[in-house]
Amino acid sequence: REPISNLTEADALLDECSFALQFGHRFTRFVEGALGEGETVTATLLKSLQTLEGLYIQLEDRYRDAGVREALEDMDDPLAALQDAFFVLRRGVDRAVGTLSEQAALAELHRTLATLALDAEVFQSAASLATRGEKKELSLIDAVDEEVRGASIESLAVAAGGAFACASSVAALKDEVVGELARSVPLAVPLLDDFDHASHQYDELAAGALSALFDEPGLMLSRRSFFADVVADKIGR
Repeated sequence: REPISNLTEADALLDECSFALQFGHRFTRFVEGALGEGETVTATLLKSLQTLEGLYIQLEDRYRDAGVREALEDMDDPLAALQDAFFVLRRGVDRAVGTLSEQAALAELHRTLATLALDAEVFQSAASLATRGEKKELSLIDAVDEEVRGASIESLAVAAGGAFACASSVAALKDEVVGELARSVPLAVPLLDDFDHASHQYDELAAGALSALFDEPGLMLSRRSFFADVVADKIGR
């Protein structure tokens, strides 16, 4: 096969790998159920599946990192950039769960959490929405208390909307993926709290931006116009 040259090709290859793993695991379970002592029969297949899982996880890592990085390079529309980044994350998680491999699913969920951490690119992008600045100190206190003070009302609204959207996306991952996986995979149960914590961090970021926003004196005189013009236009798109 020719070397992979772009994310579209990597995405297609990962889909193929995911389907191959799913088919292999389904076949293994069928044989073991039909023969009763199918482990001997499927030993070679299981070894091949483990090898493919390892390669799949490595490729998914590279796809996620490159995809998120490429998405966040869109400085013209930072909210769309964050949405694209979460699309990449969600695609990888759904695909990993679809392999029917506990190892692949858990690995992808742990790596997704790392991508959402305070010192990672997604949070950095969300934290800098109010100022659109370059590299900054990105603890929650710095991001929502010091940096956003003095930012424009519109930028603060975008920052709050972006952070809330991130929190919602993380919560959806927890409810729709991790929650379902935890029903059958005990090792996924601790991830419920981890994703709750990640979602809370983005909620705190949004709350800080809103706090700065409502400190703006002019806003108290034109709140109705503000929500009609800024929020509906910038966040509701």
